[in-house]
Amino acid sequence: MMEFMNEALMLKDVIISHRHYLHEHAELGFDLPMTRKYILDTLRECGYDPEELGGGIVCSAGAGCPVILLRADMDALPMEENSGLPFASRTGAMHSCGHDSHVSMMLGAARIFKEHESEIHGTVKMIFQPAEELLAGAKAMVEAGVLESPHVDTAMGIHVGFGRQKEYYPSPGKVIIPEIMSSADEFHIRIVGKGAHGSMPETAVSPLVAGANIILAIEELYYEYKSGDGKAIISVGEFFSGEKANVIPEDGSLSGTIRTTDPEVRKQFKADFERIVREAAARNGAAVEIVYTLSVGTNINNADLTEEMIRYCHEIGVETEVIPKLGSSDDFSYISEKVPGFFALLGAGGPDEGYEYPLHSPRAVFDENVLPYGTAVLVKCALSWIDNHNGEDKVSKEN
Repeated sequence: MMEFMNEALMLKDVIISHRHYLHEHAELGFDLPMTRKYILDTLRECGYDPEELGGGIVCSAGAGCPVILLRADMDALPMEENSGLPFASRTGAMHSCGHDSHVSMMLGAARIFKEHESEIHGTVKMIFQPAEELLAGAKAMVEAGVLESPHVDTAMGIHVGFGRQKEYYPSPGKVIIPEIMSSADEFHIRIVGKGAHGSMPETAVSPLVAGANIILAIEELYYEYKSGDGKAIISVGEFFSGEKANVIPEDGSLSGTIRTTDPEVRKQFKADFERIVREAAARNGAAVEIVYTLSVGTNINNADLTEEMIRYCHEIGVETEVIPKLGSSDDFSYISEKVPGFFALLGAGGPDEGYEYPLHSPRAVFDENVLPYGTAVLVKCALSWIDNHNGEDKVSKEN
């Protein structure tokens, strides 16, 4: 039962070296030439014939049914790194969300799958996905046909978790399973006012004042929902307007995200959000245009699959914890809407271990010694799931 854990631990240095290269060469969105080349070269060295599809990479071990898909995202975030790591990125992008570690764990798993390929009585389909941070990569790969040829029966993904968290503690090597993860809608608000010289504010309709009032209205809406069922989160991350101190600009823009764990709340919250934004702008004589630039639904872990995967984790000595919800989002939901899905977090250290900064921080660091545990979980869960479902006439496609 511990065979795969031992094999993964023996690959620890290899897995970590993968992570260091990918971290230092962080890239964004769909524009991942160095990342793709590294993954393709590594897979070919392991004996695979990988395929590029939908901006990502696909390779398989084994053959026939049943088919389990394993997903690793590979894009970074547009920020300057300030971690102090010797392998810190110098590309203007940073793997502050840990996608470099996801790829590294999968590459380790791919090597183990290849070594045990004659024992796989089904297919493990591994995908390396672009543009998760844009909430667009999973959709692109699904639309390109990644769930077919062969048809995928179930899917699994692992994401590292570290730093200070409010919904769980990221104990090193522990697998945390959220029953549901939030949807995400990224919004962009264009504020249209009337410009003027800074000495004549009475003749202007300031988009700065309107924008400030919109932000305050958004905060009030957030706290109104928070005092209720707490199923909606909204935050503003960008506010741009003006270029000179003595000029009142004509327009401005606000951008942010809405997250919910309930589809009905999502619908109502967006309606309330649009209403209060327009009302706040109108009070200042400004007009607004509201556009949703990115959207992804809630990710709901399949209950039966979750129970099964927890059992496999325990068989290799990995501790697990189920939590009711997670406020963050992931476009893995685009896959789990179509086939039964299991998405889990791998704890990589919190404040008690000296890792204070969370995901998306330019100072983010974590305990990379946990990565072989992620590799072992991927291998064990995939191969045990295949063995457990081998011979079924039809694997359930209900989520």
